[in-house]
This record gives sequence, structure tokens and C-alpha cells, in this order.
Amino acid sequence: MALAEELARTALEFMRRTEAPCLQADALSELASVLRIAGKTDEARQANGEAIGLYTSKGSVVAVARCSAWVAELDGA
Repeated sequence: MALAEELARTALEFMRRTEAPCLQADALSELASVLRIAGKTDEARQANGEAIGLYTSKGSVVAVARCSAWVAELDGA
């Protein structure tokens, strides 16, 4: 699991160097998934919240809805 988290964080670092907010948000969402599986729910919420902010800034309503549903599921678990 540690390797998966390391790879997800590395991917996010690369995406943060781009001028592509939706790709950055995608990387954050994937990191959130890895963190959730690792039992790091607070960090997962934080990463997903940042992804929602980026998706919202770009008007990606479908991605916002998907991430918001993910948070609701996490909160219900």
C-alpha cells in the first residue's frame, strides 16, 4: 500500500507542474482513493475536497457530483 501511495503522490507532483486543473484534480481524486483504501480517511477527504475545488473552478459538474458522492459514501461508511 505504501508504494501505491508513493506513486499517487508522485503523479500528483507531476500534475501540479501543469496548467491543467482537471488533470490535477484527477490525480488528487486517485490519491484520495489510495488513501481511503489505506485507511487514511482524513487525508482522503482533504485530497478529494481539493479535487472538488479544482473541478468546480473549471465547471466540471459531472466530476464534482462524482467526488461529492464519494465523500457522502465515505461519511456514511
